[in-house]
Amino acid sequence: MSEIVAWLTERIYRHSCMYDPLVLIESCCGEAFNSDYYTDYLEEKYTRIIAELGGS
Repeated sequence: MSEIVAWLTERIYRHSCMYDPLVLIESCCGEAFNSDYYTDYLEEKYTRIIAELGGS
């Protein structure tokens, strides 16, 4: 967990008040904001939950 906090501190927290959020995302992630990653995550998560509950 400390590695995650260190990464967030170095790449996000210390710069968050100086940059626009979209610029900050591109700077730390190496690409512009892409909602596909989040929607893919949500689809996978809820598909798994529904399957575990016996849904289709």
